[in-house]
Amino acid sequence: MQRDWATILASGEFFQKTLDCLRSHIAILDSDGTIIAVNATWNAFATANGLAAEFCGPGANYLRSCDNATGDCSSEAQVVANGIRSVLAGTQEYFYLEYPCHSPTEKRWFSIRVTRFEIQGEEHVVVAHDNITQRKLAELEICEANRRLGELVVTDGLTGIGNRRFFDRVLDQEWRRHGRFRIPLTVALVDVDCFKQFNAHEGHPAGDRCLREVAEKIDQIVGEEGDVARYGGEEFAVILPMTDANQAKSLLDDILVGIRQLEIPHATSRVGRGVVTVSIGSAVVVPHGQLSTADLLTRADHALYEAKSNGRDRCVISDIPLPGDTQAATARSRALVP
Repeated sequence: MQRDWATILASGEFFQKTLDCLRSHIAILDSDGTIIAVNATWNAFATANGLAAEFCGPGANYLRSCDNATGDCSSEAQVVANGIRSVLAGTQEYFYLEYPCHSPTEKRWFSIRVTRFEIQGEEHVVVAHDNITQRKLAELEICEANRRLGELVVTDGLTGIGNRRFFDRVLDQEWRRHGRFRIPLTVALVDVDCFKQFNAHEGHPAGDRCLREVAEKIDQIVGEEGDVARYGGEEFAVILPMTDANQAKSLLDDILVGIRQLEIPHATSRVGRGVVTVSIGSAVVVPHGQLSTADLLTRADHALYEAKSNGRDRCVISDIPLPGDTQAATARSRALVP
């Protein structure tokens, strides 16, 4: 039996069944935004979400419904209306938008794609909505995984503070910033006194707990004043932006006292207090072209060595002079024991 395809293709039933086979939520609008046809998926979504046909069914003006939308998606609805008008006017070939459309019970995202066609001299558009929730959820999971990975890259696994990579990154940024504005930058190295003896006497689990408590205390004292990182082993590093030697003295004194007040028993310490203590070596400089971050760290390391050589449980600050500083041909150091 030969089919009359011309008649079939011209029939409204063929057109509607073709639309209904598509999984996208589809509506066809005339030139003023009135809906002239929708598919079964569009109707099913409207019914499931309590949307009245007078707002989104055939005969409704979709542009007006978007313009008058209220609630969480009202701003997106206005963007959609403007996009449809632009396509109808021919100022853009198509319009595409991804937007959230959450229900009271679930998170949902949709995309909308608007394309234009002309028939009998009149412009029409096809509006196709697609549920992209699964893709969006996967993207969010990837973003969260990348965020956690980023934290792992710059976070010390034992103490939870920044690691050496974090320290190097922040120091490089602050060095360039302080050099640009000619302001002092302080770096301090904090070393737990006689930690090898502590580990040997108390055991490595106790050593790990000690490092976590010390890191937490240093981080608490520094707070918003700077950044703290585990530099390596039992050594921590502190970056204090816009801090000169006198300002650094006060905060580093607090660290010395704060660690003592933790009262972590340390029977084998050579300091003689019977508790865990730290030694601190610090360097202060206004960055300039004749110095590098390596020079700053070397000076802080030398100051730390001096603090440990002079009995530990103290801080030595090395104040590095600017080129041409007539008050000091070499760095000025001071030992601090609060």
